[in-house]
Amino acid sequence: MTVSATCQICYSTYPLEKFRILPCGESAAKDLVSRGVFLEIVESRKAFTTHFVEGMSKMDESAAVGSVRKAVEKMDKGAKVCKGDAELLAQLLSSTEDFKTRVIPMFEKARTHDEELETVRREIREEKAQKVALQEQLARAYALLNTERHDNSRIRAEAAEAEKLANEVTLAAEEVKDKWVKLQEEHASYRKIASDLDADKRRIADQRDRNAAAARSSKDKCRALKQQVSDLQKQLELAQQRQQYSAPASPVARPPQPQDYEGDFLNNESGTSRYLLKRLPVDENSFEVEGIARPLFSSDWNLEARGKNVTKNITYGLLKKARPVLQTHRRVTNPLRLDSKGHPTTAIQVGPKRTVKV
Repeated sequence: MTVSATCQICYSTYPLEKFRILPCGESAAKDLVSRGVFLEIVESRKAFTTHFVEGMSKMDESAAVGSVRKAVEKMDKGAKVCKGDAELLAQLLSSTEDFKTRVIPMFEKARTHDEELETVRREIREEKAQKVALQEQLARAYALLNTERHDNSRIRAEAAEAEKLANEVTLAAEEVKDKWVKLQEEHASYRKIASDLDADKRRIADQRDRNAAAARSSKDKCRALKQQVSDLQKQLELAQQRQQYSAPASPVARPPQPQDYEGDFLNNESGTSRYLLKRLPVDENSFEVEGIARPLFSSDWNLEARGKNVTKNITYGLLKKARPVLQTHRRVTNPLRLDSKGHPTTAIQVGPKRTVKV
């Protein structure tokens, strides 16, 4: 940017490079200073008028407003100085008319333009006041425009920050929504698991109740069977006593054979021999009871072998390891005594249900 100044001699504006500072401290254009100086001794008012006329003739549309204002002040001063001198007044008036002819129309045109611009500015201010409801701020002078621009910049920054915060809030809301959906899915899965657990709990409770009912029923049946076995045992003892006192012993008896097994039945036997060749007479008041099976009875007892190898014994038949017994054998409805592995603690006789084996 070029810095300019007004010459105090010719009242013209020149760049600072074209000025020269005189020893007295004053400054003037180099072209004017380099000229020859011719002194003419005249009256002060004539010199003032001549100097004023020269300055007015050099002023044009490029003259600064300050120079024009000073020219007006010097014109008033010249009118006072030249008062009474017709020739100087004529020069002053001629210079003034020339200034009016050359410069005043341009200033009037500029004033008209300023008025038009002011009208346009006023209309613009009114339109802006209608749009943004800021009539009081926009009605101020043109010098406050920078403040408005600063406010607009601040508002734009705040709007950008608000938009940024809105975007962050939107993203946070999306994240919260995704987490909520995920929690809902987890909650649904947990509810399903809880429902399945409740169903399993009800099923287990129902199964427990059924098992308890079955156990109670088994216990009742066992007690009934025990009572029945006790009654049958008493009847059997009574029948054996009746046989002992009513039937004579058989004259012919078979001696015991090696294949006969009488291990666990010796405690339940009476004093008479159990191996009779012919049937005893049946008393109508006694029970029909058969003894132990005959000597050639094929036994299917699976007695546990004592050694690792399986051997064949004449007395006990084929010996091998007993098969594992399922836990359901512990719940059989019979009065057999079983050990912890579900095996009978005494020997048993398998036969038809219509007879009672002793």
